[in-house]
Parts: sequence; C-alpha cells; structure tokens
Amino acid sequence: MLLRPAVLKCFGLPDRAVFEIEPHRDDLGMWRIKVAHDGDPAIFMSQGHATKLADVIRPVDYYLADQIDACIERAVRYTKNSN
Repeated sequence: MLLRPAVLKCFGLPDRAVFEIEPHRDDLGMWRIKVAHDGDPAIFMSQGHATKLADVIRPVDYYLADQIDACIERAVRYTKNSN
C-alpha cells in the first residue's frame, strides 16, 4: 500500500496538510476540479482523474477522499444545471 505522500506525488500534488478543493469551470465551459495549496499554483484535473485520486487515496486519507468526492458531486450538479 502506498503512503499519502506517494499517492499525492503520483497525481502531481505536494504533500500538504490542507488543500482547497473546488469545482472550476474552464474557458471551454467544462467543469474540472481545482486543487489549490499554499505557495504553489493550483492544479486542475478532470472529474475522472479526481475520482481516481479519491479511490487511491481513500485507504490512507479518508477525509481527503471525502472532500474530493463532495467536490465531484458539486461539479456534476453544476454540469446538469448549466445545460
């Protein structure tokens, strides 16, 4: 089993204690997941990529996985409401 820092690194994220995770609409109107953290530029990922991150990180950081899942649910809801 991978540890939290290794999982985050695989997804291009640093090992920070706190992340700001929110849905973000890009210039093409696609809803993506924005992951921001102190001192570094935000990282944007597709909903599918974020779902995979939540699945992989869940065994080592259930709280972060829940945050990602909640953000994906909001993005899906926004996608349905914007069409």
